[in-house]
Amino acid sequence: MKMRPLIFGDAHQQRVREIMAYSERHHFRVGMPPPGDNPEHVLDFDFGYRAVFSYSMNKSPPVLVRHLSVSVPGNLPNPVAVFMIAEMFGFTGWNIMMGDEPSPDWYIGINDDGDGPYVVVGQIIPQGSA
Repeated sequence: MKMRPLIFGDAHQQRVREIMAYSERHHFRVGMPPPGDNPEHVLDFDFGYRAVFSYSMNKSPPVLVRHLSVSVPGNLPNPVAVFMIAEMFGFTGWNIMMGDEPSPDWYIGINDDGDGPYVVVGQIIPQGSA
């Protein structure tokens, strides 16, 4: 696996706030184009990391869910980098001391839609904390 640094600063933090605000106003719903096709949901980092963030409302039970996918060209991203990016997007329950173990209330998956593998992270948002 090629090692890639994850470098972020104030401009990335600002972009995260913009993406989260947009996503709050535009929840993803089944039948819509994938969030990754909308640049308002996308943050590209140096060294190839790409993050796509959205919110969706689960129907049963009706809960708000935050979703994040992270990819790098050619292989899977480093799990700790994924979790650090998730933390930037408001995911809770993980800290660097946990290393490559996700928060127990996150769901983690690996998908490949033909453009290469990516990691998907989701977390139900407790009512009143979005």
